[in-house]
Amino acid sequence: MSDASYIELVTLLLGGRLPIAIMALSVVSVAILSQLAGRDDRALAFAGGIFVLLMIRAGIVTAFKRSAKTVPLTMAATCKWEVRYVGVVLPYAILFGLFNFHLVNTGDEAVRLMVVAQTFGFCAGMVSRGFVRPQLCALMVLMGAFPTAIGFLILAARTGGSSGIVFAFVGVLFGTFAVSSLETVRHLYRAILAQLATKRELAAFARVDPLTGLANRLAMREKLASEEDRGGGGNPLHCC
Repeated sequence: MSDASYIELVTLLLGGRLPIAIMALSVVSVAILSQLAGRDDRALAFAGGIFVLLMIRAGIVTAFKRSAKTVPLTMAATCKWEVRYVGVVLPYAILFGLFNFHLVNTGDEAVRLMVVAQTFGFCAGMVSRGFVRPQLCALMVLMGAFPTAIGFLILAARTGGSSGIVFAFVGVLFGTFAVSSLETVRHLYRAILAQLATKRELAAFARVDPLTGLANRLAMREKLASEEDRGGGGNPLHCC
């Protein structure tokens, strides 16, 4: 993978803040619903930790966008931004999975329904945006979905009867969807790499005369503009 492609992939990964806000709202809503059903300090602690990590994540995304607008991204700088991002989203995924596991085994039916909804939203968001870094995406999906699936399977064994069958079915569905989504991640990642490679090739062709293979006017203008920027830009005679 070229440096330019890597930078573009990380830029896509650190793209949006709206999904972060929606997930924060979801976690807070589930925690409030859990408190209405009965005092649950552990759920509040999990929700508080997740909320703090989501705010840090939003801050990293915001700082990255501002930095990218003022200073051209380099390979080293982009790698540092990715490391910061991963250092926040992995603990977030772990806490999210533990939060869901706890609520499935302690909450009422309404709380469990909310857990199902937010877990599917979490996994869908990871696949739709995180596929540009497939290893990270796979870890996040598995750490978020598998504790939820295990929680429902434990609940099914404890409950029994027709309700237990439903809970077991939900748990199996979570595990199955999480594993099958990894195939989607791999497909999307290959597609985006092919798209970026095509983009680079077309950009190179646009700067070459197809008949002679020599640089054309566009390449010459870009070269002159680059030299002018490095030379000071203010003096129109410095290229002479």
